[in-house]
Amino acid sequence: SSNDASKLSIGQAQYAGLLTPHGTFIDDMLVYRMASSHFMLVVNAANTAKDFAWISEQVKKAGDAAVVDSSSRYALIAIQGPAARSVLQPLTAVDLGEIRYYWFGYGEVAGARVTISRTGYTGEDGYEIFVPPNMADRVWQALVESGRSVDVIPCGLGVRDTLRLEAAMRLYGNDIDESTTALEAGLSWMIGWKKPAFIRR
Repeated sequence: SSNDASKLSIGQAQYAGLLTPHGTFIDDMLVYRMASSHFMLVVNAANTAKDFAWISEQVKKAGDAAVVDSSSRYALIAIQGPAARSVLQPLTAVDLGEIRYYWFGYGEVAGARVTISRTGYTGEDGYEIFVPPNMADRVWQALVESGRSVDVIPCGLGVRDTLRLEAAMRLYGNDIDESTTALEAGLSWMIGWKKPAFIRR
């Protein structure tokens, strides 16, 4: 990770890059600190196999560490925008107001055991819900129903792309790739400059 995950508290996340030895992007990702020595890396879905292979190779050099591709354990549903909390809160006992930006918590949504993260890639406030795939439809339907009064509209990556462009958020494959360095992309803030070592330090 280009960023310094050692500075994260348990329950906190950060934006980071997987960089090549040239300082260009294999991918960008979110790093979640699940426990003192347990991290979850959320990469772009289309890059999962490539990223897993890269991470596995790098971890071999690190010694006492293990990498597990747990992608099949999760579906990810994002609810974004000014009404996100009011739509999600009736479906969970988790106090969403207690989850700070780039932090996460655990609980249930519509009867499904989930991780709720106050993150998103729209530039809006909102939440990303990690849910077991077999419960994703139930959570999706509950969110749509809860959001009827505020006109929640199911949408896809095209809409997300419009919003993230307005917020100047980079998208792998469009704005960053293996020909773009973090500095060229204007992402110097995702570098843990005081970290003793990382690829392309």
